[in-house]
Amino acid sequence: MFMSDSSIDIFDVLSNETRRRILEILAEEPAYLNQLTREIRVSQQAILKHLEYLQERGIIKSFIVRGEGGTPPKKYYEIDDSVLLLSELAKSLLDRSALRDGGVGL
Repeated sequence: MFMSDSSIDIFDVLSNETRRRILEILAEEPAYLNQLTREIRVSQQAILKHLEYLQERGIIKSFIVRGEGGTPPKKYYEIDDSVLLLSELAKSLLDRSALRDGGVGL
């Protein structure tokens, strides 16, 4: 799980543009490898490398959806629930802090 592994460096995770793009897309909805490849315009091999990196760190998880009408199953990726919860909590704290300091929330 993302929160329990103190060795994860969020700056390392977010320092790579491809990983940031993957996370931006997955924040909207789950996606499979070919969708990410088309959207980001990076090779499948590179996308897969980043997906494995993110999955090993518990930031994303995957699930299989059976194909319909004889099509092969697809492996979808999504952001792990604990990461989404952390993201919402951080946004809420930043909003509160900004409003308290007289600024505008996110």
